[in-house]
Amino acid sequence: GLSLLSKVLGLFREGVIAGYFGITAETDLYFFIYSVFTTLIAISITPIATSYLPIFVFKREQLGEQVAVNHFTKLLQQFFVISFFIALSVNVILCFIDIPSLGNTWQMGNKDAIFYIRLFSLIFFLGGSIQIFSSVLNGVKQYGKFQIATTLQNVVVIIFVLLFGKHLGVRTLVLAVTVAYLLQFIYMSVELYGKRGNRIVLSGDIIHDKELSSVYKSIIPVAFGAESYLLCLTIDKAIGKSLGIEGAVSALNYAGLLYGLVNTVIIMAVVTVYYTEFTSVNIKKGEKYVLEMLNDAIVSISFILVPLVVFLSFNAEDFITIVLKRGKFTEQSVLFTALPFTIYILNSPIYAIRSLIIRIFYVFKNVKIPMYNGIAYVFCSMILGLVFSKIWGLWGITLAALLVSSVSCLFLFLVLKKRFLYEVKGVYTPLLKIIAAVIVSLLSGVIFSINLNSSWVNLGVNGVVFMSVYLVILYFLRFEKLTFLLDRVKSKLRNK
Repeated sequence: GLSLLSKVLGLFREGVIAGYFGITAETDLYFFIYSVFTTLIAISITPIATSYLPIFVFKREQLGEQVAVNHFTKLLQQFFVISFFIALSVNVILCFIDIPSLGNTWQMGNKDAIFYIRLFSLIFFLGGSIQIFSSVLNGVKQYGKFQIATTLQNVVVIIFVLLFGKHLGVRTLVLAVTVAYLLQFIYMSVELYGKRGNRIVLSGDIIHDKELSSVYKSIIPVAFGAESYLLCLTIDKAIGKSLGIEGAVSALNYAGLLYGLVNTVIIMAVVTVYYTEFTSVNIKKGEKYVLEMLNDAIVSISFILVPLVVFLSFNAEDFITIVLKRGKFTEQSVLFTALPFTIYILNSPIYAIRSLIIRIFYVFKNVKIPMYNGIAYVFCSMILGLVFSKIWGLWGITLAALLVSSVSCLFLFLVLKKRFLYEVKGVYTPLLKIIAAVIVSLLSGVIFSINLNSSWVNLGVNGVVFMSVYLVILYFLRFEKLTFLLDRVKSKLRNK
């Protein structure tokens, strides 16, 4: 429920932003800088959160929650000091930058660029802390808290744009993000310390800690492993900017955000839960049982994602029209954004399986293989994106991302099989059933599809037909996950 609410508000937020600001050179500037900011958090802080989770879970299960929380507080203290010096350095450097010459780089809005960079540097601590808090709350099995925090951010951004968008312009967005990060930080602090009765115990020695040192050493390996796709999204925008087409970065940004909503709300929610369970099962039972869980995870996430991404890919224009088309976001903007979104969204199941496999390597304390794979992923995506963009424009950039992601996932899968003797049991048959059901649903969608002036009616009716056929076909193919869900529903109805 929380994931659904977060997703709906996220879509509404993007619609409000698109309606107020559209696709312009000004939005290109903001989205590019914001993308760099979030990518820096992803490649530097998310790896810390990912690597720290097994340490926190182990301490909590062996020594108790208060001891684990004390250690987490020490990590926050270290991160605050690091963030302070980063913000100080950035702002000092900006004082010596020749603003007029910066305009040659951005070709507009040089003062806005300085303003965005300065403010984002000051809230780096808040943005990074939210990621670490989220991981720790997952460690105490409070899985819905990140979705609530995300919902809070969506609400704040929507309110700010509606109240101040016309007066402050695109600057409204960076102010909204600042306030949202502060509120998220307060909320997560209350959840971990206040509601769970954990005391805030500050450490007198925040320098010497072997476990935290190992976490920091994992930043580069994990950044190029788990977060390489975010690096690629930022590189895509840089390549899009090099095309010299006004609105190209904004189109890639909106497409990436809609694609990212699926990744955040569905994929990362599932991956996060499984990562916590992988860690716990590995401690209690060993590698064999973790690998068995991976098989179940691949089938579960494919059951949800494959039909969703295929449907959205074939109905991209109607979907983007509903979410974004209003105000300054015109029909031309819809077509411009639908092009990269169509390919981006097809990458979601591959990204999900790759993320699960990478977490398995982390649980088994092997960060080098995902790192090497991620470096190759980023490098090949950049080279292929540059080549394809010269031939097919924006579509070529996203096509390169899809091809490289597929090959990267395949290599990780083969290495996992060889290195840890991973046996793929109970996966191929369910996946074939899913693919067969999707193909039949797609054909039925082509036959019975409607094309009216209303995107709401088109997407709604076509979606009902597509998903109904998909579920019916799986039912007759005796798909175990669906049968299990139906049995659960029947059991609850009988109990009532």
